[in-house]
Amino acid sequence: MKFQDYINESPLSRVQKAWTEHASGTITAFRSKEDCGNGRDIPKKENKSRNSVLRAMLLKRGYGITKVKGSWFENNSVERGESSYFVVDIKDSGKLKKDLKELGEKFDQDAITYADANGDYIAISTNECPQAWPGFGRLGVESALGKPKFGKTGVNGFSRVGGRAFVFESNDLKTKFNCYPTEIRSIMKIDEGYPDRDSIRNIRG
Repeated sequence: MKFQDYINESPLSRVQKAWTEHASGTITAFRSKEDCGNGRDIPKKENKSRNSVLRAMLLKRGYGITKVKGSWFENNSVERGESSYFVVDIKDSGKLKKDLKELGEKFDQDAITYADANGDYIAISTNECPQAWPGFGRLGVESALGKPKFGKTGVNGFSRVGGRAFVFESNDLKTKFNCYPTEIRSIMKIDEGYPDRDSIRNIRG
């Protein structure tokens, strides 16, 4: 399916069709504290900067992305609201699961979510924090979440797990191909200077 085909769909069906026809997942760079919740607080401005870097990395890899508001029980205890990305492998590259796991580790996330086309979502652990679900200290642990329930939490949302929901801020899938030329140049250089997990964790807003 071409990107333009999504634009001609109604708002919610656009996202639902993306899930039906392509691999997809969710990820954020937001984190409330460093060092598995025992370190310094990460301010909102810094989290926004981290998310901007993540956004560019996803676009550079050729994925379609949509911003969503979600919640997550960080370190399996405190529910945190956070800005996330719904990510779609529009080109069917087959690399989305690997890339989301890699980026989840880089940004020290408890987990990312992933689903094959029209499949059930799974959460995959991407850090070694001992209290973090679903890994509890182990990388790559998978836990079933089920299929998204489109429209069950309002026009632009779908239920994820345990009653927590994602609400889509926009139903257009952004790609690097519909960015401004200056933005594309920045996207293509985004990995320069952020080659490893430690440098990404030290981003300051």
